[in-house]
This record gives sequence, C-alpha cells and structure tokens, in this order.
Amino acid sequence: MSEPSEWAPERLKRTDSIECQVIYSAKLIWCWEHSKKMIGKTYFVIARGSGTHVDMYKKEDLKGILACYPVHWFESFEAVAQPKEIESMETAADPVIEEVIFDQPEELQFFEQMKIF
Repeated sequence: MSEPSEWAPERLKRTDSIECQVIYSAKLIWCWEHSKKMIGKTYFVIARGSGTHVDMYKKEDLKGILACYPVHWFESFEAVAQPKEIESMETAADPVIEEVIFDQPEELQFFEQMKIF
C-alpha cells in the first residue's frame, strides 16, 4: 500500500492591497489539492466587491472565468494596461436573472387531503 501524500497547509493570509476593478497578472501559489496543476502559473485576476477574493481568468480579455480564489493565494501582482472603463463581464458573483417560464397564470386546483393512519 502506498502512503497518502501530505498536502501543504494553506498559506497565512497576507494583507496584499489591490484595487477593485483593476486587472492584474498574478502567480497562483496555493490552492486545494484537486487543482494543484494550476499552481505556479500566472493568471489575470480582478478583485470585486470587498476585495478579499479575485476572479481568475486565463486571458487578459477576462472571458471564461476559471475560478474565484482568495487574494492571499496569489503573489507578484502586476497591474495590466486596460481600457478606461471595464465592461460588465462574466463573474462568479453575477446575479441569476429569473425568467418567467409559464405562458398562462396557474389556475387554483382543489386537492383533498387524505389521512394515512
């Protein structure tokens, strides 16, 4: 039987200060073991909301979000030249739009409750 490999514990939270809505290139230095093949690569990230997490993309155009990870899992943040305004992009935190799927209002129906015992 082979012994299970030890996975390094999560890194301590650092206080990296990055601005929200600014695109950075950053190197992923830690993640959960099931995503270990992503470690050591550089990705394009953008902080949204409170700035504790970043949305991670493979390309600078921010299409096709890969994940949303805590900021302290990255290092070597470098701001990327970007357009003056960032368009509304696909994010993990975008609300789901509810659509009406019924053509007609639902009619009330009478149901008789039956006793089991």
